[in-house]
Amino acid sequence: MNKKFTLKTSDREPRPRSERLRGLGGGAASGNSGSTVVNVSGGQPVVDPNSHTHANKSDLDKFSADTEGYAYLTQMREVEEIDDDGNPHRNWASVKDKVKAGYADKAGVAHDLDEDSPIRKQFLSRLADDVAKGHITFEQGITALLTSYLRGGAHFGNFVKGLAGAIIDQVGNSEFESITSRSYLKVFELIYNRLNALEGTTSFADVGTIDAVEEGENGSQVLTMRKRWAGDFTAFQPGDIVYGYVNNLSNGTQSEYFRAWAWIKSVNRAANTLTVVPYPDAEVPGGANHPLREAMIITRWGNNIEANAYTYANKEYSAVIVKRGDNDYANVRQSTFYISCEDGNIVELMGVNKPILEPGNYGTVLGKMPVGLLDRKTQELINKDQPYLFARGIIVQDLIRIDYEGNVTRTANYRGTWNLATAASATDYYRSTAGVYDTVTWNGDLWQCVANGTTDEPSETTGSWVNMTGSKELPTLNVWSVIPSDDIITLRYAEDGHVTITPSSVSCQVLLTSTEGTQTFNSSLDLREKGVTLYYSLDGATWKEFIIGAAEPLELEDSTGVIETEKGDDVLTLGGDDVNASQIGDRLYFELRDTDNVLARAIVPIVKDGKNGREGVDGLIVYPAGYFNPEATYSATDETTPVVKYGENFYVLKRGKTYTAAVMPDNRKTPAGDVAYGGEDSRWQLFDKFNAIYTDIIMAEFAKLGGAVFFGEYMFSQNGTLNGMAVSGVDENGQAYYKQFKDGVTYGTFIPNLMLNFITGQIIANNARIKGEIDAESGKIGGFNINYGYIGVNTDLNYGDNAGMSLFPSFIKFSNNDWSHFAAIGTNVLPSIYGLYAQARFENTEQNTFGTNYGILVYAENAENNIAMKAVGNVVSDSLNTSYGYRPISMITNMVVHRPYDANTWIIKSNVDSGHICLPDRADVQNKLGISSTSPFSVRITIIADASNTKNFKIQGRNNSTIFSLSDDGKTKVYFLDRDIYPYRLNNNGQQQLGDGPEMGAGDIVEYQLVYNGSTYNAYLLNQRN
Repeated sequence: MNKKFTLKTSDREPRPRSERLRGLGGGAASGNSGSTVVNVSGGQPVVDPNSHTHANKSDLDKFSADTEGYAYLTQMREVEEIDDDGNPHRNWASVKDKVKAGYADKAGVAHDLDEDSPIRKQFLSRLADDVAKGHITFEQGITALLTSYLRGGAHFGNFVKGLAGAIIDQVGNSEFESITSRSYLKVFELIYNRLNALEGTTSFADVGTIDAVEEGENGSQVLTMRKRWAGDFTAFQPGDIVYGYVNNLSNGTQSEYFRAWAWIKSVNRAANTLTVVPYPDAEVPGGANHPLREAMIITRWGNNIEANAYTYANKEYSAVIVKRGDNDYANVRQSTFYISCEDGNIVELMGVNKPILEPGNYGTVLGKMPVGLLDRKTQELINKDQPYLFARGIIVQDLIRIDYEGNVTRTANYRGTWNLATAASATDYYRSTAGVYDTVTWNGDLWQCVANGTTDEPSETTGSWVNMTGSKELPTLNVWSVIPSDDIITLRYAEDGHVTITPSSVSCQVLLTSTEGTQTFNSSLDLREKGVTLYYSLDGATWKEFIIGAAEPLELEDSTGVIETEKGDDVLTLGGDDVNASQIGDRLYFELRDTDNVLARAIVPIVKDGKNGREGVDGLIVYPAGYFNPEATYSATDETTPVVKYGENFYVLKRGKTYTAAVMPDNRKTPAGDVAYGGEDSRWQLFDKFNAIYTDIIMAEFAKLGGAVFFGEYMFSQNGTLNGMAVSGVDENGQAYYKQFKDGVTYGTFIPNLMLNFITGQIIANNARIKGEIDAESGKIGGFNINYGYIGVNTDLNYGDNAGMSLFPSFIKFSNNDWSHFAAIGTNVLPSIYGLYAQARFENTEQNTFGTNYGILVYAENAENNIAMKAVGNVVSDSLNTSYGYRPISMITNMVVHRPYDANTWIIKSNVDSGHICLPDRADVQNKLGISSTSPFSVRITIIADASNTKNFKIQGRNNSTIFSLSDDGKTKVYFLDRDIYPYRLNNNGQQQLGDGPEMGAGDIVEYQLVYNGSTYNAYLLNQRN
């Protein structure tokens, strides 16, 4: 079928609305109109002309017009909207705008927005990078979705330097009012206003902040620790004892301030977590512990890992336990140091292995003394509100005592009875200085030394001593003192003969003390005006004036009397004189004199340290050989030599010599004759003897004092053992047994009954009685080893070399060699790595084919109530847990049995009519269980009628129908069992059975559960067989 369509078109001149486009011409279209005829054939269906769609139809649809002929453009655009909460946000929406004619004319200068269009210099692009040449103000603020770059810095608020606002300049310097950091503040240098104030407690130990707390197993806590920077991890170690403070003053109801304690069971460094176990209340200060909390700062207090070979071998404790020596181990995390503003002290702790401290844990305390540190007597001597120093030792050069007003106080030093030898001593003379003065007793009075170095005897006529007892009237005194500038002079000789003298010069000061005060003289001229002169001597015999002050003939360095002249090191300057080292003796003497008397003296000892001489031979061990025996032969070796007494003197045999009186000439048959006539060939030499010796220093390689022998570093007794036999005195050859001494411990040599090694501090005594404190870290006592922290045969809870008992600070342990028998009692008898606590542990794993192994045997007998064991908490066993006892009860009369017995299985033998047996009353059960009258209980009881019974009996509970008596009026029935101390019998439905109980014949069995819940008492029927 053919269809014919006619298309009509008409042309008209285009009229652009843009004036610019009209200037360019209206286009080339003609104004002709006409029609076109389209023939469609071929039998194909004709397409509906209205179904045709142009590709740009969607764009054309954006245009529309209103009734007045205005055109509109509809397009999608990002717009700002306000949500229901009043918050602005941006969204895409369809926006319809009027097309405004004439704008294209005004925009002609934009060159259709070409790249080089001048319009681009007037506006900022939202699509491309751009730069604004002027200042831009945003009234609604600005939001940057990516990083902002402020290369010239930034101002905030109305910035005024030092007053208001904030600034960050182009190099990063900033100024602001305050800062709050919710995590941490990291700075490379912190400069503050010269004041650093701390409050509370400052701990100098490992520290961390808890970010999160989770509950762990068996009451433990898992703490997630805060990382202070990337890669940070906690420094805590297993076994660390940690604590932290909770100070919550704004919880709305009441303030909280307490301390929480725990110990670290394990550390997970990868997750930065700690598994901790809180301490029980009884093991923390104050008796009440609290759980650790989020945001709490915790620090190390000590460490509870015991130092021994087992823990040292555990790799988890490699940072905790170290080895020192062959068998010495130490925990290096048991010491801490803190400053407490609250307690007012600085404290160093040592050996801390639990929260509650002991006096031995305090190493150093500066400030107020902690409570419990000092014993009661010492505590009474101090002012608890004042600071003190507590330390093991003090190394100090000057110790100056002052009173509470700051005045220097002089200390009296009592020297006993006055002694002339002491007064004349070069080093131990009597002293009177600015800090100390000596006192002595003499002729029944107490005297104070007021003249340093005086040799005067204390009396009323000398000016060197003052009578302190006041027994006599004291005259007016003028006391002179000579004070040299140095206490000792040292001459050190070099290999080349050169001598170094220290000090190179000595000066003197003279004091005059009287009732009017003390006058100091620094000039010889002033001394002469007083009629006195100062002299010095190098030998105590030849004296020369010591010139001091302005009267000296030589130019002085200063007014102290020191003369400086050109000299070598081998010259000593004394009061204007240069003294050569060869003239100097062993003392330097000073005397202050008037015309007739010596008013004051002073002595300066001189020490000469010469060059090393030839090495001498070893000294001999001298042993006493008793009285001289003319029939004995005496021999001296290179190590030992005998000493004998002959007449009133002692003689010692020379090294390597042998003496037998029988072979000696007639005039040398005694030690005295040998010394007198032997000459260079003499065998004996006189042993000096003094009835009394007063000396400052005795230096001897060998000495015998009383019954003690001093040899090298040893002091030992003359009696002891040799080859296990007790010996004393001399052997059959006249040789002292102790000459075979070596070290006091080697078998086969002389082992003395008492020996002291002054180098090692070792003491060996066969019998010692010590009254007072013993502080031992190693050794043995009564067959038990002593080591740090234990006494016994083993050094560890689970490991050791020997069987027996070991006593540790927190438990006592027994074991045999193969550990098949083990018993321990203490605060915790399990290794700390288990994370469990046990106060007692008993193990019996002995291989026993024929007998029975017992773990614990407990007996309790011969009392009304015998309780062998009582437990609070669960009693758990993986094997049989039962009792086998029973109580036979014979009913020989018509009676009521109502008291319980030792067992909860009763076998009733009844041969009487109308027998009754009552269930136990509550008080008797509680009494047998050893619990209070208000304590609830649940007990099973089994009642069996004996198989041989010929009579039945009944079981009764609380009721008001059986077993009664009449009251005083003879009419009212009083039921014996109608009281709350007896249990109601309940059947299997929980109903009370108030009548007679079950009748029991031979072989019958009934079981009840007696239950008291604190208010009611019932007997629940469990089983009944008739």
